Amino acid sequence: MSLTWTHRPGVALDCFVDDCLLWRYNLRRDVPKTFFHPVYTPSGRLVTCAQPWDHHWHYGIWFCWKYLNGVNVWELPEAAGHTDRGGRAEIISPEYVNLSGETAVITMQFRYVADTDEVLGKETRTVTFRGVRADGSYALDWTVATSALDQPLEIACTRYAGMSYRAERAMALRHLKSHDSEGRMHPESERQQARWVDYASGVDGGPPHTAGVAIFDHPANPRHPSTWHYIGNDGFGFINPTFSFNDPYTLDPGKTLLLKYRVLVHDGEWSRPALDAEFARFAEDVKP
Repeated sequence: MSLTWTHRPGVALDCFVDDCLLWRYNLRRDVPKTFFHPVYTPSGRLVTCAQPWDHHWHYGIWFCWKYLNGVNVWELPEAAGHTDRGGRAEIISPEYVNLSGETAVITMQFRYVADTDEVLGKETRTVTFRGVRADGSYALDWTVATSALDQPLEIACTRYAGMSYRAERAMALRHLKSHDSEGRMHPESERQQARWVDYASGVDGGPPHTAGVAIFDHPANPRHPSTWHYIGNDGFGFINPTFSFNDPYTLDPGKTLLLKYRVLVHDGEWSRPALDAEFARFAEDVKP
């Protein structure tokens, strides 16, 4: 298995396996969010959806808050029915990309800005990829540091915000095999606490095949284990460990909130013991 890269600064970083695209990290400043799409399993099955008609501010695999100091930085200003104070996440420096063998580390600096141009807070996101494993999986490890400036920064209580995954549409139409760390099956993970949730289903692209994406909440994260927003019906597949699901969170001036997540892309069905072992591996690989 040969792994290669194409980096177009300010546009995208592409990862190829044997000349086939494995994932693309979109980095453009003229798009409201940076995000991973398309994302494929090592066998070539697509598992992400970006800008679907129902929620066109969903972007494959991405990170974004919903409300910061009452400003909606999650949805797009032109969203139907959007009457909130609007805002956006802006890239404030070129991406730093370190490629070494089969490892990629991408770090980006952002600021959250209201539509009045008031800067609400800043954020550093680092994503680490360590190659494709023999078991037909790979991980994207996210470290997100959100900082208040000279004023408090309130992350509002919402059902969804933060580390997010929108499934390829067909994955929410057939043979859902999703489950979580506490043994709950689809759709019982909604509004529940869990160390991880695995969104798995039948996928298009060839003979019958199961694939999935699991998100792991790092044990050092505040409010671990997270409460999850989970949707899996009518072509709408979505999972999100919502840090502020039950209560808002306020950062004092100059303070930083540090969060870490693993996004695991896999072929086949993964059992609960296998995913528990992956959670332990994540905790060991990524120290607090």
